[in-house]
Amino acid sequence: MCPRLAVLGVAGLMVMTIPSPSHAQTYIGAGGMSCRDYLLLDKRSSTKTLVDSYAQGYVSGFNAVVHAQSKTDFLRAAPSDEVILYLSWFCEQNGGRTILNASNDYIAYRGKSMIQR
Repeated sequence: MCPRLAVLGVAGLMVMTIPSPSHAQTYIGAGGMSCRDYLLLDKRSSTKTLVDSYAQGYVSGFNAVVHAQSKTDFLRAAPSDEVILYLSWFCEQNGGRTILNASNDYIAYRGKSMIQR
């Protein structure tokens, strides 16, 4: 599957309720998938490709915003498969959490590794 199509597919699947002061946000789509369900996916399935593409796009988009504001590129030295490897590691440790949680944790991990350099 073309990476651009996967990203567009993920974007099409993402639905957020409009937050109000008395309601939390609800995420439906790849980011809302539980880590437990992620670990059950066949490694060659289109669903796993979609979820992996979501996480890579989410992290890359966050990096682009950070870079635009501070000229810091926290993904510069990251191996291309690191996000996916981190998802698997995080999900093995946190089955009840979500892919969005794993993606945000990866961002925090990369940010800490940049500070320690």
